[in-house]
Amino acid sequence: MPETPRNIRRREVAAGIVFLFASFAFLASLLMDFNFVSPYSTMGEDLSYLAEHSQNQALSSLAWLSAGGFTLLSLPLYLWVFRRHQRFLPFINGLFLLGAAAGFLWMGKLGLDMHRGLLLWPEQGVEFLDETTRLHLFEQYHEFQWYRAVSGSGIGAFVFLLGWSRIRIKGFPAFSVPLMILAGPALIFFNWYDPDHLGKTVAMAGVLLAVVVLSVRMINKGLGG
Repeated sequence: MPETPRNIRRREVAAGIVFLFASFAFLASLLMDFNFVSPYSTMGEDLSYLAEHSQNQALSSLAWLSAGGFTLLSLPLYLWVFRRHQRFLPFINGLFLLGAAAGFLWMGKLGLDMHRGLLLWPEQGVEFLDETTRLHLFEQYHEFQWYRAVSGSGIGAFVFLLGWSRIRIKGFPAFSVPLMILAGPALIFFNWYDPDHLGKTVAMAGVLLAVVVLSVRMINKGLGG
């Protein structure tokens, strides 16, 4: 496809729309996130809570799959748009976006695997589960948490490098730059240091706001240059 202004604008609009959908899917995943393990309860109480809210757990898994799908879809569009402005950075940053997408998809898969396991539980209750099944569920949960940290870190690294695109792209919204450069590393830090800290919530809010502003800019005015 020839590099005409009309074609460039079509690419930017398409990328902006998909970025918006990916941002909203990520937000929905966070709002619908399901956590059945608590430091203040016993293993039996955790499993009972999981059994009583199995539909919420399934919906949360589907939301993570949706976030992963839209994130993966945004990767070629990101490369399509930003390669015109930068030679190497989009490919490096694309790897972080790919890692985040893979993490979200695997989280969704793990969640659905857990849900299918719930359907096989004995009707008498969780107290009749054998020890092997209990341990397997908690192993899946900890694997889920690990991929949550990996995918969140991928998003943080991607957004951080995306903020530096302002150096080469004049149409990049200035409002998004400090949010991306500060919130990206903060999200990585809290993902591994303290996932329940308020700072992580603030960092995620900054990341989402920065990407939404960039997406709207791409749809309405483009990046120029």
